[in-house]
Amino acid sequence: MIKKLLSAFAVACVTAAPAMAKVDPGTPDLLNTIDDHVNVQYNTTECDTGEFYGYYNRRTNKMLLCYEGVPDAEDHDTARHETWHVIQHCVSPDAKTLQPIFDTPETFKEHVLPYISAAEVVNIMEGYPEHAHNAEIEAFVMANVLTAEEVENAFVKACL
Repeated sequence: MIKKLLSAFAVACVTAAPAMAKVDPGTPDLLNTIDDHVNVQYNTTECDTGEFYGYYNRRTNKMLLCYEGVPDAEDHDTARHETWHVIQHCVSPDAKTLQPIFDTPETFKEHVLPYISAAEVVNIMEGYPEHAHNAEIEAFVMANVLTAEEVENAFVKACL
């Protein structure tokens, strides 16, 4: 039931949303909402490598966000992306790996793939292990097309 509700919510948002990284005034509210349920950390020594903007570890329920100075559009995008991974975890908590919300080939093709370029898909496939491709592609798309408020609403529906 929650998968269908969340999928319907995301479909409605994706069909109307523009695609580009953006500084989103709703990001602090999003992070405040998830902070009661996820161990959100900022700029730990793990960030010193400069290899990533952040991550979500489903085993430890930890989200790390890395940024320098005032968070920019990419940092806001990362917060939405990693929160989408939390949502994926909430919807499929017993899965061995994160699974996309749009979990059939038909829904993935209809609601995710039109919003990402072939070059971006190739970059994801080169940067992540095969078992993570669909979940990562979906998280990149949702972070790109949804606002922080829409991701926050999806989190509330899926995780609370």
